[in-house]
Amino acid sequence: MGKTIRMKRWQKIILAILIFYICLFLVFYFLALNGNSGFEQQYKFNVSKDYLIQAVEDFKTKNKEFIPVSKYGAIDYLDTMTTQFTAYIYYPNEDEIVCFYIDSKPNEHDESYLNLLSVNQGLHQPQYKAVNKDFGRSENLEIKKKFQERFLNKLKLDYKDEGNGNFVFWK
Repeated sequence: MGKTIRMKRWQKIILAILIFYICLFLVFYFLALNGNSGFEQQYKFNVSKDYLIQAVEDFKTKNKEFIPVSKYGAIDYLDTMTTQFTAYIYYPNEDEIVCFYIDSKPNEHDESYLNLLSVNQGLHQPQYKAVNKDFGRSENLEIKKKFQERFLNKLKLDYKDEGNGNFVFWK
């Protein structure tokens, strides 16, 4: 009838290691597809990436106080490898620089994502602290609220706060 397959101990260990690496690969693959490292706060816009980038540039042209001083080196740029547009805004009253990037998913031409990455205190050597990682819960909520009120809402585009992909309670 049926023959039972018995695995030797070393075969079981190799199988366990193989399953572990497959699971690890799937986790990293999911995170890469999500486009999110798990810490940055993601805002979804129903406009193309180019349109969102233009809205950010128009905002900064009209509101020069939000542009970090040029000697600091926080200059907006487009990464030609990843096609992410990284930008910075400055809060002069708090002397803070906020870093974020804009991206879109493949084949999504009418959707884009603005990802709030980090905050640097002061105009000294960059020592950015990651949002949803290096701040406490109440500080994170305050940072995100300030970013939405002072910047995102003034873009006059509808957006949805998508959270950070991992910690729902930090939304």
